[in-house]
Amino acid sequence: MNARGNLRIVWAIASKDIVDAIRNKTTLSTILSVLFLVVFYRLMPAWESGDTLPRLAIYDAGGSSLAAQLKDSTEFDLIETSSQENMIAYVGNKDIVVMGLTLPVDFDQLLASGEELELQGYAVHWATDAATAEVRAFFEQHLSELTGKPVAIDIDGNIVHTQKDSRGFAFLASVSFILVLAIIGLSMVPNLMIEEKRARTMDALLISPARAGHIAVGKAIAGLFYCLTAAALVAGTYTALITHWWLAALAVVCGSLFTVSLGLLLGSTLRVKQQVMLWAWLLLIPLLMPVFLVIATDLFPAGLIAALRWVPTVALSSVFRVSFAETAPLAHFGPELALVVSSAALALAAVAWVVRRSDR
Repeated sequence: MNARGNLRIVWAIASKDIVDAIRNKTTLSTILSVLFLVVFYRLMPAWESGDTLPRLAIYDAGGSSLAAQLKDSTEFDLIETSSQENMIAYVGNKDIVVMGLTLPVDFDQLLASGEELELQGYAVHWATDAATAEVRAFFEQHLSELTGKPVAIDIDGNIVHTQKDSRGFAFLASVSFILVLAIIGLSMVPNLMIEEKRARTMDALLISPARAGHIAVGKAIAGLFYCLTAAALVAGTYTALITHWWLAALAVVCGSLFTVSLGLLLGSTLRVKQQVMLWAWLLLIPLLMPVFLVIATDLFPAGLIAALRWVPTVALSSVFRVSFAETAPLAHFGPELALVVSSAALALAAVAWVVRRSDR
């Protein structure tokens, strides 16, 4: 059979599955679960910070008298850092909008001069203009009351981007992407194959011009369609966070290939829906748990953290966070993407082996 004929068969299977999946109760429950998770992780920072006081992170370069006054305030939470770099890292590592502030070495002299004070402030890049303006106005007012003179906070050019190892909001966003891709890839794709076996349409397909390889590729395309669609919904909720859209899209495609490959492997080897659900959850635990464990660098040995970075989902989480950062050098995401793609290739090789056996 020529290439056009193969593509026609694969597309016929894929398009049928894409349409039929919407009518399937299992598929609908999976999609609703995914939507719930997207909303939950997007709104969780807002829920957690509902009663939280405004937060100010300062680096006091000269040991000014103002720092002691700020500690006594009950209107906001104060975080003192030992360096400018630590202050900036703190601002970028949180899931709420934190105002960063540098008090210069000669702050007390500036205060005594009687002139208006202009201080360098820092805000995270994903915050809306309205949220940043609100936090800045709040601290300008309180600093003016404490010093007895007008205080202006200048944040122009001082926007803080999250980093490859950022936690907080950037980490939650990466988890949202991974959860969506993992749940759809590990549950929808195998169930599409199980449904064919249960309805005994698989045998009919195999005695038609379609071979097991055509069926597997068709199911994979249907799974990729839903993975990419769900990931687009996630991206839509994090538009303010994503800086490098091309890298985020590349991470979604590679991550989808990986999870769909695992789903194909499950669907090719199992025959009962209950088995699929059991194995899907058994796979989800070792894929998702390391993503959370690897950020707890102060709780686990460095050797364990280094080993966990070889888990494909951990690598994928890192790539997503690079797509949120200000710059995206190849060294920050290339090895991680190579790991994800290699893992997908290994899973597809296993699927090809199973398919060849079923073709005999």
